[in-house]
Amino acid sequence: MFARRFLIEWYPEKVTIVPNSESQRVSDGLRQAEVLVQSYPDAALLVDANLHWVAFNQPYLLMTGGRRRASLAEMEDGARPFKVLGRSEEVDSKQAQLVVSEGRFYRFDEVEISNGAGDRFNVIMVFAPVISEGRVIGVIVTYRDVTAESQIQNRYKELLALEKARAEDLERQVRERTQELSAALEEVTRLSRRDPLTGLFNRRAFMEYADKAIALAQRHDRPLGVMMCDLDHFKQLNDTYGHQAGDKVLIAVAKALNDGLRESDIVGRYGGEEFIVLLGETPPELVRDIADRCCGLIRSIPISEIVEDKKTPQTISVGVAAYPNDASTLTRLIEAADEALYVAKETGRNRVALARDVKKTDMGADAAATEPARPRILVVGTNEEQAQLLRDSLKSTYEIIFAASRKDGIESCRNTDLDILLVDEDLADTSGIDFLWEAFPIQPDCLRILITDSRDSFAAIRSGMSVPIDVFILREDLAEYVNSALENGLARREFAHQHITTKPASTHRMALSASPIDLLIHNRRLEFVYQAIVDLPSNKALGYEALCRPPSDLFPSPVALFDSAVHLGRIWRLSRLVREMAVEPLGSLDSNKLLFLNLNPADVSDPEFLNGESFLRPWANRLVFEITERASIHDLDRFREHIEALKAWGYRFAVDDLGAGYASLNSITVLDPDFVKIDMMMIRGITKASPKAKLIRRILEFAADADIAVIAEGVETAQEAEVLVGLGCKLAQGFYFASPEKRFVVPKGFSS
Repeated sequence: MFARRFLIEWYPEKVTIVPNSESQRVSDGLRQAEVLVQSYPDAALLVDANLHWVAFNQPYLLMTGGRRRASLAEMEDGARPFKVLGRSEEVDSKQAQLVVSEGRFYRFDEVEISNGAGDRFNVIMVFAPVISEGRVIGVIVTYRDVTAESQIQNRYKELLALEKARAEDLERQVRERTQELSAALEEVTRLSRRDPLTGLFNRRAFMEYADKAIALAQRHDRPLGVMMCDLDHFKQLNDTYGHQAGDKVLIAVAKALNDGLRESDIVGRYGGEEFIVLLGETPPELVRDIADRCCGLIRSIPISEIVEDKKTPQTISVGVAAYPNDASTLTRLIEAADEALYVAKETGRNRVALARDVKKTDMGADAAATEPARPRILVVGTNEEQAQLLRDSLKSTYEIIFAASRKDGIESCRNTDLDILLVDEDLADTSGIDFLWEAFPIQPDCLRILITDSRDSFAAIRSGMSVPIDVFILREDLAEYVNSALENGLARREFAHQHITTKPASTHRMALSASPIDLLIHNRRLEFVYQAIVDLPSNKALGYEALCRPPSDLFPSPVALFDSAVHLGRIWRLSRLVREMAVEPLGSLDSNKLLFLNLNPADVSDPEFLNGESFLRPWANRLVFEITERASIHDLDRFREHIEALKAWGYRFAVDDLGAGYASLNSITVLDPDFVKIDMMMIRGITKASPKAKLIRRILEFAADADIAVIAEGVETAQEAEVLVGLGCKLAQGFYFASPEKRFVVPKGFSS
């Protein structure tokens, strides 16, 4: 009967009931939709527009785990349809309401649902509207069970993952095994090419490499050098200390040679105590410099740490030959270097002999080996054009060593006696000034020359340097003035040396072992006087400033003493003695009194001072170090770090001579001092209305905000003292209160 009255259209997205007459009722339309639900192969549920039960099919009943009669009874009792089967009753009800309101189809792939018995299914869930006369009269919900398919897919994924893991593990094992085999092959190859004791190339491997290198040199017209090296007195070392000691020395020598050469240079053990070095792309004039540096590295080996009871340093003799000047084939090049080595051994060992000197005459080698030492220059940081210029200008008069970087330059300073440091201001890894600072304690007696860009920077650099720079050369004037700069600098050094030493120097080496400064330090020939610093409000002495007095027969003033110490590289030694002697009488001073000591800016980097100095530590909380404000501070960050390290020991700091120097108030921001001492020139001629008084008032206001105590220096009259008190200055020092005395004297009119 229904089939005659209705045409039913079923699409996946919707079910449309097309009435044959206008009087068809909604209930009749739902019954027609029920026919579809009953015939659908997947579990299906039909609800009306109000989401009440209408019908379900047998697959739905099986999925719910219920019985048909019971389910029909629940339907008749008005049970909520989505409570029986679904994701959750609230979610599915809202989805069905959305279908009713929008008239749209919704599909959900691979959702998990459960029934009342707790069974879980993976289903494709579809909500399809039933439409009649243009409006939704119900919803068909279908549940296609894909649980088995999902399980198969998951298992397939697990199997794929397992297979992938097995493949990766197999690949890893193959890779590891390949690496092990490659490493073993490399080790076998290395052992066949390396000397087992030193790790250097053995003779066969060296010759193979050298053959290729000289072939390239011949093809491209490039220079190279060969060094034949032989340890001096090595048989005697083996006989005296044993072969194990000899092996240790060979290992140390091999390491020193490797460390002193470029990565592109090749070092081999030629046999026994002989080593051979190939210097690629090295001009003949540089081969000698490299050989000299290697000799210095060998001499600097701490031999007593390697061979017990051996006191004398290990030395080495070197023969040098250069391609193409000395020979055109590898065999002849090695022969030429070996001949030069023989000359080096025969003329006294511990030296370098050149193949070109061997060629001259039988006496030529002797003359070359015994010629007077030329002043030795270390050139740091020049470019290739400048280096070539210096070679051409200086090689006949000076022995030149080149270093491209800070590291190479410092290494040369440690291993070679130098007369002159010629340093470019702009180094790749640091500044030329920082390099001179680092090299200062290693080579304190060198003439120091800085190559810079601008004449305007001379004064600024010089004012900020704790390590003196003897000569400045503009980079653009290098070619024209380098010779005269070196000659004048050495002459000034020689003149200064003759005027401050008891005997003249015999060579260009500035040997200052007999200088008055050394004698003064050795004999502790210093005297000290102490001037009181008074606290005006309390009418008591705050403490005393220690003033150094050198013997007048050697130095006319403390300034001359300390300038000479800086110039000759003795400032740290002198300053240590000053600090040690200045604090000796502190035990006789009241424990609440402070002692003020002047500090040279160079002292701030003295390692012993930074480590606390044992003789100062008991007095650390009573010591105030005065740093002059007359010179600016070059490296603010490093200076600040050192000051903080010293403060950690308990020392306090004062900025001295405020108002007299270039740095203005900058040193206050750097030091964060406990005290500021106003220079005496700010005090001279002071009146209440003078600009000086106004400036001092501003300084006092600033210091009060920064919690810094202000001391007025050089107070000599009652009027000056009166004005300072009126300005609010509480601390003062000068002849008006007390003159310097050898003892801690309480100023007249003040209590202790």
